Amino acid sequence: MQAGAVCIGAIVILFIYDWRMALIIIVVIAPQVAATRVSSHYLMNYMVQYQKAKGDMSNIGTESLSNIRTVKAFGDEEMTCLKFEKAS
Repeated sequence: MQAGAVCIGAIVILFIYDWRMALIIIVVIAPQVAATRVSSHYLMNYMVQYQKAKGDMSNIGTESLSNIRTVKAFGDEEMTCLKFEKAS
């Protein structure tokens, strides 16, 4: 709310000083702001997916290392490696 008021105030001051410069600045900055908002939305979705995959991979690695005796006892080393490769 406060940031919006500051932006509106800055635009009003720009128009008071020089309306041509204000229009140029608005034409240049408005598309950049829109592009930033759109790209940040996609980047945030990608970041969430990346962190989830990283967490899954970490869980498989931790589970495999903490249960190494069980894995070796049942000869399941190859299956555990395949699970880790699939997750990564």
